[in-house]
Amino acid sequence: MPPSSRHGRTTTSSPPLSTYSTTTGNQHKLNVVTRLAIEGKATRGTEGKTDGASIKMFLKLAIPLESVTPGATIPLFPEENVKILLSKVHPLNANSAPYNFSTTLDPLLQKATRALNLPGRLQQSYMSLFDSISPSSPSLYTSGSSNSSGVVPLDEKYTGLILVSGYQVSYVLPKELPTRISDMTTPTRTSSGRRMSSTAHVQFVAVIDVWVPFLSKPPLSPYLLSIPVPRCLHNQIKLRIFPPTFQPTASSSLASITSQDEESTSWDLTSDPHVTAITSSSPRKRSRSNSQSYMHFADDESSDSSSGFPSGCGIRGSFQSAERIRVRWAKPMKSSEVPEATDGRRRVGVREVDSSMVYTVMGKYKPKGKRLNVSKEPEGIVMKVEYNAACQGVWFPGVATLLGMDVGLDCDDFDVTWHPEHQKGWDVRGDAGFHRFRSRSTAPTSISCFTSILVGKHPANLRTTFFSGRTFWQ
Repeated sequence: MPPSSRHGRTTTSSPPLSTYSTTTGNQHKLNVVTRLAIEGKATRGTEGKTDGASIKMFLKLAIPLESVTPGATIPLFPEENVKILLSKVHPLNANSAPYNFSTTLDPLLQKATRALNLPGRLQQSYMSLFDSISPSSPSLYTSGSSNSSGVVPLDEKYTGLILVSGYQVSYVLPKELPTRISDMTTPTRTSSGRRMSSTAHVQFVAVIDVWVPFLSKPPLSPYLLSIPVPRCLHNQIKLRIFPPTFQPTASSSLASITSQDEESTSWDLTSDPHVTAITSSSPRKRSRSNSQSYMHFADDESSDSSSGFPSGCGIRGSFQSAERIRVRWAKPMKSSEVPEATDGRRRVGVREVDSSMVYTVMGKYKPKGKRLNVSKEPEGIVMKVEYNAACQGVWFPGVATLLGMDVGLDCDDFDVTWHPEHQKGWDVRGDAGFHRFRSRSTAPTSISCFTSILVGKHPANLRTTFFSGRTFWQ
């Protein structure tokens, strides 16, 4: 990939996250994105290139004039692991139509107009809104840019720019606004009880070209792409994904090749938040394997759209407001290939477990009461057993995220039951990767030898306590 730089409008990449950049303007916490469209293509790295996705973000911005000052910085979304390759900002009029620009020099603006469903570009120059400046002044435009139509890119002091400030991808407002600001402002009415007010907004369209690496990939995990996005109520995504591949060998039978060819046409794919498919008047025919690829996964999964692509695979549709959108995909897995926990959940693998067991003897146990044969009930000891485990490298090759593992108490040849005067049951706790647990046995006196732990695909620290069991030595 090209070298990185944070501050140029036509930059190629952002520096490492440890680098901190600042701006002269004050930062404002505002939700200024009114429409968002994401288009991208995921690729597998070859010849030393990084696995990831080339993502283009198209944003429609509405800036409230009463809440900001020229040159101020507005955070849009966290930088996280993205690398900015290119950015561009252009003004819109009151009807959301872009002022005149060159489609030759700024092809991304043309794509943004289509992706955001904006009106066609105007023939009017943005600089015509400045009374004291001649539109032909060379200082208004970016140096070194010209074309046959005579329309050149505007200078950043009139459009603003995109940069990274405080680990946030931010929009720096233009330092100069037009004299005839009413030509590009849109009144927005808000209500507060019976009182009505109107706030003027100026609108811009922004294009941010970024590179997003995979957070995980096979064989121990699915392909995982996490794209940070600004908070917005109208969001669209169109992500093309490379198709599965199968490399036949000399020992491959015709039946196995045919089976692999059927499976190679689809992925198991899911997203968070869920992507709602875009309906069309001529729906596309989906393959049989694609339509069934979500049927055998955990109940926290549901099918996302993979239509709208003449070739290959992908996801396309709308999604709700979120801080990021995560897309996971993996090859379909057969039921026989997926080990299950005792409660039917898909079982995770763990690369490393660091554990310890603590036994605390609470005292002797002697039978009490006037029950028959009470003298024949053996004496024992009352113990508190505490097990702590740190599970690192929790993995699962599929797209399901609500998974399970079994935690068991090996009783060996001893008779172990819950103490009748203490709480009966397990107490299992964990960190962010832990959700809940479920005991296999519902008997009031017996201790279940296995308990199913529901975990996510993250490192999990488990703390398991068996309260006051009584052990009978035989």
